[in-house]
Amino acid sequence: MKKYIIIILLLMPIFCNAQSTDQLEFSSISFNPVSAYTGSSGVGGAVGGDLALSYRKNIFLISGYFGEGISFFSSYEDSFSELSLSWGRAHPFNDWLQIEGFVGAGYFYFKNRNINLEGAEKDKTVGFPLFTKLKFMIATNFSIGIQVRVNINSIQTITSFGPYLQLDF
Repeated sequence: MKKYIIIILLLMPIFCNAQSTDQLEFSSISFNPVSAYTGSSGVGGAVGGDLALSYRKNIFLISGYFGEGISFFSSYEDSFSELSLSWGRAHPFNDWLQIEGFVGAGYFYFKNRNINLEGAEKDKTVGFPLFTKLKFMIATNFSIGIQVRVNINSIQTITSFGPYLQLDF
């Protein structure tokens, strides 16, 4: 009898998945209009956007994030670009509040420009973005929220914080 119960328990997920029609589909598109970022050499502003695809409870994200440094008392100006693929999940607290967490890998380009010397140091490497989104559902297909993002790489770790707008499909 124990063998039959174990076999049924092992085969149960297969039966449940055979009845579902899950497929990869567009989930959302979001835009981060203005963010503040900080790195080891200064602060600046950043913008970004992403396209999300969902499969079952998984969210796959294709994102771009771009920033430009602000220098008040220095002749150095930094800028960066990030293109990444990320995986994450969403956790709903209730029908109007949700948190999403992501981890990924991608291309990271960093440029440190010296205004006085007419030159620039350019570096590119692999970056590992980690970020979370706190979503407030305003309407059925629209939400606003706060995004906290970190890109860990060998050149300069970038941390950013800012609002975003998201349209769900």
